[in-house]
Amino acid sequence: MINFIVFFLHFVFVTYVFVKKYKANGAKEGWLNMALIGILFAVGWTLASIIYKTIDENLLHIHTLVYDSVQNGTPLKDWLDNSTIPILMTTTIEFFFYKMYYKELWTKKVATAETEEKKEEKV
Repeated sequence: MINFIVFFLHFVFVTYVFVKKYKANGAKEGWLNMALIGILFAVGWTLASIIYKTIDENLLHIHTLVYDSVQNGTPLKDWLDNSTIPILMTTTIEFFFYKMYYKELWTKKVATAETEEKKEEKV
């Protein structure tokens, strides 16, 4: 369930970025940003999975704690599987990266290529 929510949030974010970049700079810019987000998500999830599995097997044993809690009646197994924690790690890191990388999207006015050229001409 958590994985579905994270994938849905990524879908909404990718759509938002595509539309904003498409309106501001054209289709090419929108597609490039979609590809960037997709590649960063895939690579980040892979690296987070490797790191999580290494730490979990050697130090924390989170996975066994989750399955032990199922025997005690808590439904954590349905929410936390092998990919949930790495995908949450990836999403957290992506949130801060995209907050910095796409700061212009969070303002009211998105800078277009034409407005940037006009600013350069004035200087």
